[in-house]
Amino acid sequence: MKMINNFSRLTLFSPLFLLLISCENTSGESPQITSPQSAAESRETWNSIKSNAAPSLQVTSGFTSPTRLANVSTLAWEDGLYVSDDGLHLFAFYAPFSLFKFQAYVSKYPYRSPNVCAPIADYIRGPILDGSDFELEAPYDLPDSICNNGNGIVHSEIAHASRASVKDDFSSWSRHELSNDFVYDGGFSSSDNGDGTYNLIYSQSSSSDQNDIYWVRNATSLNPSSATPVLFSKAINTKMQEDNPHLERIGSNELILLFDNHHEQNGSGDTHISYSTSTNNGETWRAPKIIESGTINDYKEDITGHLYEDESNNWWLYFVSNRAGKVEIWRIQHTNNQILRDFDNWNTGSLEKVIGVKNVARENGTVEGVGEPSLTSNGDLHFAVIYCKNPSDKSKYDGCDIDPWVAKKK
Repeated sequence: MKMINNFSRLTLFSPLFLLLISCENTSGESPQITSPQSAAESRETWNSIKSNAAPSLQVTSGFTSPTRLANVSTLAWEDGLYVSDDGLHLFAFYAPFSLFKFQAYVSKYPYRSPNVCAPIADYIRGPILDGSDFELEAPYDLPDSICNNGNGIVHSEIAHASRASVKDDFSSWSRHELSNDFVYDGGFSSSDNGDGTYNLIYSQSSSSDQNDIYWVRNATSLNPSSATPVLFSKAINTKMQEDNPHLERIGSNELILLFDNHHEQNGSGDTHISYSTSTNNGETWRAPKIIESGTINDYKEDITGHLYEDESNNWWLYFVSNRAGKVEIWRIQHTNNQILRDFDNWNTGSLEKVIGVKNVARENGTVEGVGEPSLTSNGDLHFAVIYCKNPSDKSKYDGCDIDPWVAKKK
């Protein structure tokens, strides 16, 4: 597998990274080793921020107050969330360091691009998962010849946590078997085939500076010990950026795929939700379309769509939008529920914000966004919260963090 140490990878993958890159202090100061006491103080600040954060629940009749998930909320980035239909498995785009801090370094020293060798070790926060291949010890003053040999590589992996019952907490994160060395993996999703097998789907950076979607069909586990992913349909993967797929089965042979489509390469331009359908169990897929509902995709960033069928067989699209300023979770109901044949027919009058941002109680940080909605078949809403320290905090340690939260269905 090709080693990737090109910073442009960072702009391809995480939707919250794309939308919130301005939150971090990107002053471009030269990174320095921070004393252990400063690191301890930084951890104490993060504990305070997270303990006092409270995303704003707007649909109070449908969900309980949001809570941060135990064990899987660490001082690493847990982004690109997906929860299985039964609520027993959680997945994330996982990085044990601050991608924002790395971006600040690259902005200061562009001459090192595309072979960036940044001081990743200075910003480790969360655990490094067993079997991970991060090369984290490269100091910032290593010569380019060493950087070019693969040191200082940053990327993401797919993290997986599980539990025996929805009444239990999730286990700690472990590295998912589909994670690959030295590339960006994430945006994991699945569909239950109803016969004890699953279709697994995720996005991955490629050697041509773009993201493509891969999948495993008919896997016997959500975390198979041996599987051979293949590139998804050529109708879907293009020279643009396709990532954060959501695969939904709506019949014995009917599937719908939602995914984020960056309209220009290298993460620039608008990002919108596209979809494709299959009526032969995924053997072939129709040419993808951007959702055209009269309100969805009318803004610069409408992303990470998730389909949910409620107990009355009404279909809802949960998605993330910055239409009110910061990225927040919205939903809209389908007009007639014939989503395979009439997918673009969404009831614009039903559009509502589900969870929004809210300041941290002690004012030592902010909630800068909520996103990546994923629901169990029972209707429990899992999502990501991104918090940032106040700009006045000049610590060399991380300025923003992302954690998994849940708002349970009432």
